[in-house]
Amino acid sequence: AASKRPAKEIFECNVESPVIMLKQEIKALGDCGGDSAKLERAFDLLEQIENCNGNDPSTSELLNGRWDFCFDVEADMGTGVVKEILEGRSPLQPVFDVQDLHMEIYNNRNVEIHVNLRVLGVPLPVRLTTVMEVDPSDPTGTSFLEHFEGMEIA
Repeated sequence: AASKRPAKEIFECNVESPVIMLKQEIKALGDCGGDSAKLERAFDLLEQIENCNGNDPSTSELLNGRWDFCFDVEADMGTGVVKEILEGRSPLQPVFDVQDLHMEIYNNRNVEIHVNLRVLGVPLPVRLTTVMEVDPSDPTGTSFLEHFEGMEIA
């Protein structure tokens, strides 16, 4: 999920609690479900952890790997529909059933978005490919520009 919070400069680590405790506190928050106070706390904790990372986020190896989507922020039309389908609360569920939705990042720039979808009970895996680059207007290195490359339906 993307934050609507303004970008912040990354400063020296000034965290009193060990990072592992901050991660446990985020996990304990659970599903924020649009609760603005919980969301604010979660983003605050994430920023504290990021400050202790010591790496430029755009070049850190931690960026690579599998990322599951989080739909706790205010949903737009598309993400709201996907969230309801994933949670089994959508009237579209019998027609469109999203089994899995995640992305994988390679080489700090190549992105594959995987959607394992069933349409009228028939499996329809979709793979979207994009390339991302650091937004040159963001001095923190935490914002990226993403360019669509292609879509494959297996």
